[in-house]
Amino acid sequence: MALDALKERVRTRLILPAELQFVQSDDATWHDVYDVGDGNLNDVIQITSKSDPSILKSVVLKHAPPYIKFLGPEYLLSTSRNNIEYASLVKFDEICPGLVPKPYFCDEEEHILLMENLQGFTSYRMSIIGGNLGDQAVMDVAEFTLQLHTFTHRRKMATDEFTAMIEQFRNDAMVEFIDQYFFKRPWIRGDPTNKASEEVMAHASLVYDDQILLGHVEDLRQKFLTQKDCLLHGDLHTGPAMTDGEHAKVIDPEFAFVGPAAFDVGMLIANYIFHYYAHLNHPLENSVNFHERIKLAFQRTVEHYFKGMASSLDQIELGTLIRDTAAYTGCELLRRMLGISPVVDLLNRPESQKTCIKLGVGAVRRHKGVKTYQDLIRLLEME
Repeated sequence: MALDALKERVRTRLILPAELQFVQSDDATWHDVYDVGDGNLNDVIQITSKSDPSILKSVVLKHAPPYIKFLGPEYLLSTSRNNIEYASLVKFDEICPGLVPKPYFCDEEEHILLMENLQGFTSYRMSIIGGNLGDQAVMDVAEFTLQLHTFTHRRKMATDEFTAMIEQFRNDAMVEFIDQYFFKRPWIRGDPTNKASEEVMAHASLVYDDQILLGHVEDLRQKFLTQKDCLLHGDLHTGPAMTDGEHAKVIDPEFAFVGPAAFDVGMLIANYIFHYYAHLNHPLENSVNFHERIKLAFQRTVEHYFKGMASSLDQIELGTLIRDTAAYTGCELLRRMLGISPVVDLLNRPESQKTCIKLGVGAVRRHKGVKTYQDLIRLLEME
């Protein structure tokens, strides 16, 4: 939506609480509004009071257009994703206070939500690309994942409460989006939405001609669609997170739903692997060993998460979670090389792309031999 039209909608159609009404006044710096985040799906705007630019007078506004923003109006998408995001932020803030932005307001009819503006924070992903990775930021993201999965796990909740949560976070449109762009289209040679480079396509037969691997992907797809472990973020990686250099906060949970815990974890650790190979093969001049810090972040995340989950699951369930995490990690490595969402820091870096393809193939094909989180680390060993 054009900025002027969005501004008019906010000023005339929203009934805001008193503390947020500055957004509708002439005191708001609408002329200085700029896009933040990736903005792949939504309009994302910062609004700040001219007279009082404190944290209490600065918000982020998200508006959901009825289509996938980065693909265009012909790719329709339900606007209910903003309602899910708001409900998710409320839930996350209850479970993990301080690890997500504060949710302030949501208008379900206008598909607009307002939340805390994380002043002083920047993209976690871009921070890592630039050679900055705080130890506590790594643990904040890992702890968010652990706490979310632990407190909403079917093992910890009464049956009626868990059933109610499944219904509250029923997110059919976004689950279908993931199904299309994670489990279907990337695995179809020649699909028009795929963005693989010529260098990647030179190795694509490792995927497209491997019927065993494709069978594993379909099995994982069925688990994704049917298995109900806990509430997921649904798009958990270094992109939907922000950092102030020391701490991190997780953002953008419009994909949240109740599903298999391994999906969140696999996506997260796969993205540390992308960063690792980007820095290993193309080190920054002032930080030639930065890839080792990323490797440690990957290892610490895996160890912290699975040690924490061990207190909630029996050994059989824990082993299944670890194996499935290995497989979903492999899927993420492959679908990002082949599909619609190329990895920013691996663009025009064919050697790193080739390595991620081979690592992904190995993870999917060999995941059933993984029994412990140490096995998982060895399977995905970065060298």
